[in-house]
Amino acid sequence: MTISGVSSTAVPGIVDKAGGLSIRDQMRAKEASFKEKERAALAAAPDDATRSALKKQFTEERAARAQEYAAILCSDPNWKSKCGDGTPGTVLTSFYALMGKKARAYAAHQQRPFRESDLQHVRLNETDIEGLRKQFGDDEIKKAWPLLEKHIVHDGFLTKGAQKFMSSAKFLAYHNAIEAAHDRMERGIESHREKLDEQAAENLRDELRQKEKRTVTDWTARVVVERDQARQEKSTYAVVGGKLVTVSTNKPE
Repeated sequence: MTISGVSSTAVPGIVDKAGGLSIRDQMRAKEASFKEKERAALAAAPDDATRSALKKQFTEERAARAQEYAAILCSDPNWKSKCGDGTPGTVLTSFYALMGKKARAYAAHQQRPFRESDLQHVRLNETDIEGLRKQFGDDEIKKAWPLLEKHIVHDGFLTKGAQKFMSSAKFLAYHNAIEAAHDRMERGIESHREKLDEQAAENLRDELRQKEKRTVTDWTARVVVERDQARQEKSTYAVVGGKLVTVSTNKPE
């Protein structure tokens, strides 16, 4: 549903002109104008269903304008991100910034000040996307993917080829390959660990079995007498130089 009287053509567009009103002030004025028109449209709605449809429409339109504002602000030469390097927010604003820079370059080619409508004449292509992917690396792009999917991957910002590229496995192919190799390595380590655990358990069982067969019958500071119950064998050891030395072994006849 589109409501007559609440259109972008009825609201002045933003122009980045030297000596003119600041971009942020123009944005605030534009949103105030839209807010008044939206309020009037809601008041004139004949029923709740219409009002509900209007609210949904206005929310979607505000989100679309916010994306354009982000591209305008982030592409300003004096703008600096408040996010740390490599954060999902930094990745997202870099996409916005590149979109805005392309629109500003378009305006410069037309030899006039940059204006909001210039964003409608440019799109990020596959080469642009690949450049940003290489700039941040697949790991950071993957972390930022939920934001990119929500704010960037649509026909307002991307060419059809770029949309297809970002939605394909190729976009994160390198990262996916690393992930697969890492998973294989982890599985190999876990399998090896399980084998080691089994061997260690078996060794422990053997040691316990051997201990059950042997009984120390006497212990002094100098002599140890050990009896093997299974073989009816008795061995006597003496302590010599801190080591046990076999003195005698009595075997059954």
